[in-house]
Amino acid sequence: MPKISLKLLLAVLCAMCTVPVCGQANDHDASKHESAVTHESDHGSHKNGFSFFTGVTHTGRRENSGALGLGYERLLNESFALGVIAEHTFGDADFTVYAMSFAYRLDRWKFIVAPGIEDSKKHGTESLVRLGTEYAFEAGSWEISPQLAVDFVDGDEVLIFGVVFGKSF
Repeated sequence: MPKISLKLLLAVLCAMCTVPVCGQANDHDASKHESAVTHESDHGSHKNGFSFFTGVTHTGRRENSGALGLGYERLLNESFALGVIAEHTFGDADFTVYAMSFAYRLDRWKFIVAPGIEDSKKHGTESLVRLGTEYAFEAGSWEISPQLAVDFVDGDEVLIFGVVFGKSF
């Protein structure tokens, strides 16, 4: 993928996440009033979420490697969310994934489709699609979600197992 395309993709992803955050002030004021009237929980009124991922990746062409990542998600309604993921895998694999995530929530389950890129010094920049699922457990104001995902990249499948620690705001 040419560098200009990568820069354009990252700029679009950043812009898409910035606009909903800026617009949250009005949503938050409205949800405060709604919360006072209906006594909703604070967790239900938050539209933004930040997450930290820790896990392991595995495929036939790479050894098991540790991975750390960050994510941001904006709820569009009760069921759908849009977000971004940045995740780095260490060790022999040594690559970084940047993806835009589309999520569908069904109770505590979340199903993810995330097109993006894998960037590594060894293999260059390659397109990928991530498919994954999570199951959320509440821990106070945090969510802890075991995650299972697979990246389809350059004809290979990269398995990702891990835990997502998320906080809504």
